[in-house]
Amino acid sequence: MHGIYKIKNKLFYIFVISIVLLSFYMIKIGESMKTEFKVHNDHLITMNYEIYKKHNILDSFSLENKDYIDTTDMINEYKQITPLRIEEKNKTNNQYDISFTFYEKMANGKIQLQHKIRNLKNEEYFIKYEQNKVILFGKITDKGYVEIIQDITHLKNIENEFYGLNINIFIIAFLNLLFMFYLIYLIKNMKLSAISLNKKFELMHENTKKIAFNDKLTGAATRLKFDVVLEELVDVSTRFEEHKFSVIMIDIDNFKRVNDTLGHDYGDFVLKNVAQVILKNVRQSDTFARWGGEEFVIIVPLSEKEESYLFADKIRQLISEIKFEKLEQITCSFGVSQFQKGDDEKSIMKRADEFLYIAKKNGKNRVEY
Repeated sequence: MHGIYKIKNKLFYIFVISIVLLSFYMIKIGESMKTEFKVHNDHLITMNYEIYKKHNILDSFSLENKDYIDTTDMINEYKQITPLRIEEKNKTNNQYDISFTFYEKMANGKIQLQHKIRNLKNEEYFIKYEQNKVILFGKITDKGYVEIIQDITHLKNIENEFYGLNINIFIIAFLNLLFMFYLIYLIKNMKLSAISLNKKFELMHENTKKIAFNDKLTGAATRLKFDVVLEELVDVSTRFEEHKFSVIMIDIDNFKRVNDTLGHDYGDFVLKNVAQVILKNVRQSDTFARWGGEEFVIIVPLSEKEESYLFADKIRQLISEIKFEKLEQITCSFGVSQFQKGDDEKSIMKRADEFLYIAKKNGKNRVEY
């Protein structure tokens, strides 16, 4: 139980830290979004200012609330300013997005205009934000000044919706973290110690390995286990030339005849006996596996080719001496292949199989290498 309390405390700290990090992340997103909106608005109103100057438009007017396909489309709108005169002052609902107000230089006696001119200092223009508007005030050569007011209400709405979405995401994440904390509480009340759970897992893992790596009939390793060991040895021998190893492929001679005449049960009995002889004679460092059917393989690490041949011939002799009630003799053919530079798993196994084929062709009950 003490272990579970420790787990609970650690996860509680993880929970608190996660909330803090999530909050920090949401704040950073908000700041980033504000910066992006400001850059976008500054760019748009500056573009309007540059177009106004370029086309020598010395007048006050407003542009309709419409979407432009591109800059050319926007300039075409400027060229049609005549029907888009500034709104009458008695209208309260502004149907325009952008308004341009031109001030002649001689009009700078107005106090409000003088204040704006002072704010220019040595700059060509300045930009400021007021509620849902972005305002640019700038020079138009030596003829006067222009004030451009861009309505950004729709962008503010998008910003508010985005904030609302972030808040929803935060709430969902917070509820998920609460749920995780509730699961921790359930674990605490299960009265199973962490050690007990770990032992059960290790036992399950070992049982799974036994099923996956051990052939139930013969007691040899499975082909899966053999493939894992072969891949590791090929990797080691590729990097370190002195680490040589051999593969011995074994096939029981005339085994089909045993199954056909004496039945599969007796065939299984023969397989078990052959496998037991091999198991008793392999080293602890060797890997003996059932390749499939009546075929077996042995990986012999750190061995020269001649040593592997002598070892294979010894096993051949021992198998031929097994006494069977219903059979005169059981023999096996062997193919021995040693790792060579440039070999991979397929090439070394192919060579062993080719030597096994030669042994079968040359009369069986023999070792070829």
